Amino acid sequence: TGEKPNSMAITVLEAKSENDIRPETWEIKILGTDISKRALETAGSGIYDQYQFQENVPKDIISKYFLKGVDERKGTVKVKGFVQDMVRLRRLNFMESSYPFSKEFDVIMCRNVMIYFDEPMKQHVLSKFHRHLCNMGHLFLGHSETMIGNDNFAPVNVTVYRKK
Repeated sequence: TGEKPNSMAITVLEAKSENDIRPETWEIKILGTDISKRALETAGSGIYDQYQFQENVPKDIISKYFLKGVDERKGTVKVKGFVQDMVRLRRLNFMESSYPFSKEFDVIMCRNVMIYFDEPMKQHVLSKFHRHLCNMGHLFLGHSETMIGNDNFAPVNVTVYRKK
């Protein structure tokens, strides 16, 4: 529903400001995918219940990257436009024989999704990720997901792999 790609965009923006990196020196585009049209609609709206952020997100981050709802939207927050501009949303079914991407990715984060797949489906998804990652690109998986039997990626750290 957009929390992960938006939080990645915010993390990038924070890293850029902390390191005094000029925005024009990085071209950052984040693609969020889901099979659910409803989840993508929620992500596209960028509107979330404020209670989701009360304990986990510092108040300065909320005020910098979110608008607080008023009147009938009281109790909600909306991701600011400059954050949403970094995020693209697409419907994707991992079971498809090919994925509709024309460009390669530097990073793919697929955390806690493949735990629901059988072994042939996992290998199918990993082969697609390998195809769509740039040389030396990185793949991040969840802690319960493994690369057993897949020689297309080299471990870099716990749950982090590099394309061979």
